Amino acid sequence: MSSSLSQKQQSAGNVFNPLPPSPPSSFELPAPPPYTESTATATSQRTPRIERLIRSLRDIHSGRKYQDLWIPFQLTATEFAQLHREFLAPRADCDRKDDFHSWCSSKLRWDWDIEEDAEEDSEQDTEEGEFVVRMPSTIHDRFIIEVRERVKEQIAQVAKQWKKDPKNKKAALLLDGIREAGSARIKFRFAQDPQTLQKDPSGAQRSGSVCAEQQRDKHELSISEDEPTSSESPPPPSKEPDVAFSHTKRKKFPPLIVEVARSQSQKDLRKVAESFIIASHNYVRTVVGFKLPYETPEEGSTKTEPSKEKDHCAYLSIWRAFVDEDRLADMRCDRDEIPFQDTSGESLSGNLVLLVKDFMPPAVLDEEDPTSLNFLHDSQRDAALVRIPFDDLTAMLRHAEQEQADNEQPPDPFPKGLIGKKRKQRSSPDAEWNGRSDPSERTKDTGRRISERVKRRKSSEG
Repeated sequence: MSSSLSQKQQSAGNVFNPLPPSPPSSFELPAPPPYTESTATATSQRTPRIERLIRSLRDIHSGRKYQDLWIPFQLTATEFAQLHREFLAPRADCDRKDDFHSWCSSKLRWDWDIEEDAEEDSEQDTEEGEFVVRMPSTIHDRFIIEVRERVKEQIAQVAKQWKKDPKNKKAALLLDGIREAGSARIKFRFAQDPQTLQKDPSGAQRSGSVCAEQQRDKHELSISEDEPTSSESPPPPSKEPDVAFSHTKRKKFPPLIVEVARSQSQKDLRKVAESFIIASHNYVRTVVGFKLPYETPEEGSTKTEPSKEKDHCAYLSIWRAFVDEDRLADMRCDRDEIPFQDTSGESLSGNLVLLVKDFMPPAVLDEEDPTSLNFLHDSQRDAALVRIPFDDLTAMLRHAEQEQADNEQPPDPFPKGLIGKKRKQRSSPDAEWNGRSDPSERTKDTGRRISERVKRRKSSEG
């Protein structure tokens, strides 16, 4: 019978291959090394300031604190390096199984800046800096979105008009190079390279000439943006703008940044603008700041809609980079706290005007060859590229406030056909074991699940 079966298989052109042996009826995957969380050592080394900061972050993460926050913390460079390594670095949550570490490393918005007086300190580990936690509200995010879209729309309109004019056709290509850069983190890494600064002090913040474009490029490119920071040195100052506009001629530092402030003061907003412009060696040319009305909530309150009694006045400011008489990077305020909405919430007369040169990088502004594709005439540089009436800014703010008020209303009725109950969410093995302290137990459980699945398959086949 076996010979006849072999003949049939050969006649059909099939080759008989025996099946591999069945897997064992039960097994356990090799357990990884015992889970010894490295934070046990790190926790013992935490300073009281770091402990207070972590407690505040946990309060924010759990929702026990008001969410519209801008909270500064004073830390040394060494303290921030430890905080960054344990919580903020992109891979800080790899060995953690709780949501808090993932939230800190991927969702928390923060800025880190070294104080100006501390930069002259000879001991880098004792440098004092400011770590700022930023928790924007719906008003903040909705307003910045509407401003961003209006700016992009007007840039496109002006570029389209210039393309029809033979005199401005070449300049229109430079307008096409303007890109929205979002809120990606900006790292001022070249200012932290002591060896490079020793060779050429022009790379130091506030202490170097900004006229040597080639030298600045050398400092900037000496350390790549993607290069990991040494564990022995603290991370460089870095900030996340609310929205930035970059240019294809210069992608690292955006020429224009827009910042929106609610809970922070005008002084804090000016400090942020100065950090962007000075720390970037004037690569950031212009910072537009909006100070929106804000009412400090009561303790434990989560109510964020505007009240009728509060001051509804809203302001805008514009800071621009310039070179002082000593040829050093500096900043001036061209529009200082100009109100666009009065105390009663009514719009005032005026316009937010941004020029072509506000969006252009030094590679364009420093070009002097009229035949170059990067060349702009003075009349083109000083031309108004964006003009937003104060009436429109007030309308944008009202839309943002209304959206936040709508979000705080009771939920809408259930859609037709649904009852008031919801099905219990099915938990995955990952979700079920999330937060457990011993991954070896999780691995053993996975082995048991596979073993049971093999047993059921064998019983069904038998």
